[in-house]
Amino acid sequence: ASGAPAAASAGSTYNLDLHPATGSQGGPAAHDPQLQVQLPTGETFVASPASAGWSCTLANAGTSLNCSSTATTPVPVSTGLGTLQASVAVGTSAHGPLTATATLSDSTDAANPVQSTTVVDVTPAPVLELPVPGTAVVQAGHFYDLTLSPSLSAAGGPAYSAPQLQVSLPAGATFSGAPAPAGWSCSLSAGDRALTCTATSQLPIAAGTALGPVTASVTLAGTDMGTLTTTATLSDSADAATPVTVLSGTVATQPVAAPAPQVLVDASAHPSSVAPGGQLSLGIAVTMGAGGGPAAHSPSVAVDLPAGLALLPGPVGPQGPWDCSAGGPQVATCTWNGALPLSPGANLAPLSLTVVAGTTGPGARSVVVSTSDPADGVTMASTDVTVLVTSPPSRPAPTGAGTGPGTTSGGGVPGYRLVATDGGVFDFGQAGFRGSCEVGHRYCGHLVAGAVGMATAPGGHGYWVVAADGGVFAFGTAHFLGSCPDSSHPCSNLTGKVVGMAATADGQGYWLAAADGSVFSFGDARYQGSCTGACSTSASPVVGIAGAPDGQGYWLVQADGAVHAFGSARDYGSCRTAGSACYVLRGPIVGMAVTPDGHGYWLAGADGGVFAFGDAPFFGNTYTAQVQGQLAGPIVGIAALPTGDGYWLASADGGVFAFAQSRFLGNTYTAKVERVLVGKVVGISAAG
Repeated sequence: ASGAPAAASAGSTYNLDLHPATGSQGGPAAHDPQLQVQLPTGETFVASPASAGWSCTLANAGTSLNCSSTATTPVPVSTGLGTLQASVAVGTSAHGPLTATATLSDSTDAANPVQSTTVVDVTPAPVLELPVPGTAVVQAGHFYDLTLSPSLSAAGGPAYSAPQLQVSLPAGATFSGAPAPAGWSCSLSAGDRALTCTATSQLPIAAGTALGPVTASVTLAGTDMGTLTTTATLSDSADAATPVTVLSGTVATQPVAAPAPQVLVDASAHPSSVAPGGQLSLGIAVTMGAGGGPAAHSPSVAVDLPAGLALLPGPVGPQGPWDCSAGGPQVATCTWNGALPLSPGANLAPLSLTVVAGTTGPGARSVVVSTSDPADGVTMASTDVTVLVTSPPSRPAPTGAGTGPGTTSGGGVPGYRLVATDGGVFDFGQAGFRGSCEVGHRYCGHLVAGAVGMATAPGGHGYWVVAADGGVFAFGTAHFLGSCPDSSHPCSNLTGKVVGMAATADGQGYWLAAADGSVFSFGDARYQGSCTGACSTSASPVVGIAGAPDGQGYWLVQADGAVHAFGSARDYGSCRTAGSACYVLRGPIVGMAVTPDGHGYWLAGADGGVFAFGDAPFFGNTYTAQVQGQLAGPIVGIAALPTGDGYWLASADGGVFAFAQSRFLGNTYTAKVERVLVGKVVGISAAG
């Protein structure tokens, strides 16, 4: 016999499994073996088992089981006669060890009978305890915590099966979520009005054991009034325990009975003073006033910036449990999206916004930060933060002017050149015109794909123009060193699109970069690696390449602002770096420029945003220069002064925007009519 538990509760049932068989030492059984099972006083069979291979009957008021084998005779040796499973009921007054005896016999075949016994230690049924929770007075439309503390009384026996707690809420009340108390596994049903928890304590559970409290948050509808009754039942039917049911009354009062929440705010600027074009971090701390009530709805924070300060360009994305958005360059709103309700005295997750100082002049600026929660009846609270905008660094006074898109600032520079899709080159300042495809250069017939960029030769008296098919066209002192249409070069099998080029420091070599991350080297330019298949996708292709000042490395930049360094080039961060100014972009990145020492770089976005990394200073962008409305086309490139003290941005319509010590020297709107822009501008290069 097997299957019987070592112990059971009085009044419970258990299964007794019997496995009779012929032995291996004797001969076959020519007649039907017989099985008799005798239960002790205090136990009875629930019913006669109906098991295959046996015919059974009960006798002696259900305490005896007599079974005859129906197996085909003769029954070979070592043959199982089939398993019998009988359900045994333990009397409610039974106690102590009870022994059942099973006898297998075959007297007709003169077989020696065999016996097997099983002992079950019967203990009293568990006595369940479930104290009545108190009556709570709760504001309609708010929540309260319902706590139940079930246990096993010391007056009963242990629990051999897991007790279960069931809680049912009245109409108008719902659980805020399934609790996860220690020692219990809980779930919700019936539209979050029913809670079922099963004890997970190790079995058996001794009498006198507290099963652990179960605390669940209950939310009342805003229309609930009067006494609402919650029903809780603790049960353990497997151990024949008597279930315990308790009722808990909850009084829902008028909403005005509880005080309105208090949403408080404090803010600070780091640093508290900033130069024009500089950035600062606006830190915001929101707390729930200890003297107010809980907040059942989401509070919000509004930031209003004065003239001369603006949010960092780019979407104001979520910050932890806050959802933030910009209502313009000087307005941001953040709404709580975390767990509710918010308890009095709670400290909410902090906020941080990046602010850029404009060029409207020095002076103190007052930033207003306010909170609101009208759904909970909260009146607005606000605080002011003073930011000191200092005088700009000493630089030459702004000079120069241009009609059409452009900005002006001081400094003497050699100049810059623009290149258009038809291969046309436009020179400005002291940059000399050395030829271009659109005025009859000897290689013009080979420009079968549109131009995508250009690079300047050392000294500034020559330049290369590169086309989408990898064609390279040299002008002035720049030397032609090969191109992809040359069948002898590995890039003759180019399957993608070339997007840019960069020259070595001595001008005796250059690299071409393709949208898929491929890099092709010519002349003394050394191949340092590429990121084909690893760092370029159709959603974010490579858009540009920049050479390291020592000529021994280069950077690739993708449309999402990811930067990849090769050779002597080093990684100083990218838009994929969490917390960077361009982590969330308003427009794709379109170009890159490097500082003179190679320890930093700038990325330019199509929307006019500029993002500085490493030792590259931030000099402003089309937002801080307040020329966003003048953009007749997207930004397509960036070029830095050879000294690193400024940069230009170029737009597709031929506009040029100058920052810091760079100077506006003209654009295609002011260019001479003999070189009219055909197509669109695709790149800009400094002439010096």
